[in-house]
Amino acid sequence: MARNRFARAREEGPEVATPQTESSAPAPVPTASTRPDAGLTAFIGAGARFEGRLEFDRTVRIDGTFEGEIETGDELVVGAGGRVEARIRAGTLSVAGTVVGDVEVAHRLVLESTAVLRGDVDTASLRIEEGAVLEGRVSMKKAGAGQPAPLKAIQGGSPGGGSDS
Repeated sequence: MARNRFARAREEGPEVATPQTESSAPAPVPTASTRPDAGLTAFIGAGARFEGRLEFDRTVRIDGTFEGEIETGDELVVGAGGRVEARIRAGTLSVAGTVVGDVEVAHRLVLESTAVLRGDVDTASLRIEEGAVLEGRVSMKKAGAGQPAPLKAIQGGSPGGGSDS
């Protein structure tokens, strides 16, 4: 009489996986072009077009076209086929496609080799791969830091640093 695989597993006990030690190199960090879709809150696929305001938690990936405004404290991924024309405020932004508009990123902005970003950038950390295009003004500050305090004129001085006479 033939036994099914479940009965055989109960009798033989669970299989134990042995760790592979072929390479001690660390696993590569996922990027906008290689990141799996697991853990996504939303996905705008290639061929899809969306206009409006997008607010979200966790991670959103755009491989289609988006126009409007995007705001999140978490992560936005613009895939290689993605095109975004928007003002973006995000915790983390990874770009492999095209972004047109001003970008404010609290933690980290990554422009992959296929990325094109046309707009002003304000971020704490910036990584630009060879081949990426960035056209705009870049401002960097520490993560979590507020806007710089305005300069105050010293009594008797002028804003330009010269004397008042």
